[in-house]
Amino acid sequence: MHANAIKKLNSKPLVEQIIDTFTEAIIKGEFKPGEKIPSEMELCERLQVGRSSLREAIKILVAYGVLSIHRGDGTYIQDSFSEKMLYPVIYGIILQKDSSKSLFDMRQIIDAGSIQLSMDKWNDEMLQQIEDGLENLRKVATADNATPEAIFVADTAFHDLIVKATHNEILISLCKYMDRITEVSRIQTTKKIIEMHCIDELIRKHEELVDVICRKDQANIGTVVRSHYQFWKDQL
Repeated sequence: MHANAIKKLNSKPLVEQIIDTFTEAIIKGEFKPGEKIPSEMELCERLQVGRSSLREAIKILVAYGVLSIHRGDGTYIQDSFSEKMLYPVIYGIILQKDSSKSLFDMRQIIDAGSIQLSMDKWNDEMLQQIEDGLENLRKVATADNATPEAIFVADTAFHDLIVKATHNEILISLCKYMDRITEVSRIQTTKKIIEMHCIDELIRKHEELVDVICRKDQANIGTVVRSHYQFWKDQL
């Protein structure tokens, strides 16, 4: 992080400029994961900013999971992924108007990519788990007392198995937050599916996903996943 890094004529608020400067320094490798950042006084001198602005920027970066404060020792760059890093993205999605279809599009991309990425990782045990997940969804969805809430839980558990097969912690965390922010809309959509007597179609779409995974059918992953999520979007 070089001296005079803050551009005086920048129209952004000063705190945002400081955050941008930290981000750029991390990208360029000037600050490395797990490294202790310079003292408050040194940073103020380098950036030519006041303590209050610097402290506010650091507070935000801590909230984002980029920095961590070690009491009595100093402030460090995080050396691993933190779920807090997803907060700005999640709030951006929550506050976006009419975001349901966009979220389904996003989950479609994640599922297709997850299946593609994990295709060679599906062993017999994992295949049995996804088949058990399908059977559980079928049992819950076709029960006489089936509820949208119970189907949502079973559907979420099924799709979680697909993402977990990637062993990618960032994807897994992202999907967990997506499940949280889409719960209400997905339960409402599932209620429509029940009312329109489309449960058999819901089950069939999940069977197609299991089939493409079990056959390791690389060529048809995109088509099957796209059809799966189009079914959901048609119910919105």
